[in-house]
Formats: sequence, C-alpha cells, structure tokens
Amino acid sequence: MEPHKDPVFVRIGLDNGKVVVLFSTDVHGRVPANMSIWEVDPRECLRSSEELATLAFEADSGLKPVGPALKATLIENHRMKLTQRFSVILNSLRHDKVKSNGQIAQNLVDVALKEIF
Repeated sequence: MEPHKDPVFVRIGLDNGKVVVLFSTDVHGRVPANMSIWEVDPRECLRSSEELATLAFEADSGLKPVGPALKATLIENHRMKLTQRFSVILNSLRHDKVKSNGQIAQNLVDVALKEIF
C-alpha cells in the first residue's frame, strides 16, 4: 500500500448510534479537500481502536506488544520507576509538617497519573 503523503485530519463524532469518522486533507490551511465520511458500528470501532492503539504503541516505542508477558514486563518496569520516584517524593514531603496525608496522597496520585497518561 502506497503511503499518503499529504497531512490527513481526522474528526470523530456520533450520529444515530453510529460512530462517524471524517477524514480530510487540508489544502494550504484553507479548504478541506478529498473528504471521506465513514459510519462505523460501535463494536467494530472498539475492535479497531484496540488494534490502532497496539500499532500506535509499536510505532511510537518500537516495541511490538506480543501479549501478557510483555505487558507484565512493562508494568513491572513502570512499577520500579514509580516506586523510586514515590520514595523521593515521600522523603521530601515528610519534612513539610503542614502537608496533610491527603495532600501527600494527592501528590503521589498526580505523579502516577502523569506517568500513565
């Protein structure tokens, strides 16, 4: 398959219980051209989005997800990295007597969510 050379813009929405995907190319930032609109069954979108996420992960990271073993390895690597970061954060926040346990917990959750998302 020959790759598309022009930038492609994707918009996604809902219409009558179907997922609507609009693909268009932009001509010099002024006029959408070569538009294509797809109506897709929600179940097919779920399957396709999972495949897209897998391929995007592989394209971005260079790692090919091969199943639960690789996933477990990635989780363990993140766990080790976050454990070290949490240790540093807790050591620094422990000295701040005005921080409540809730504020410390919120700080740790924020760090974890930034790492995940």
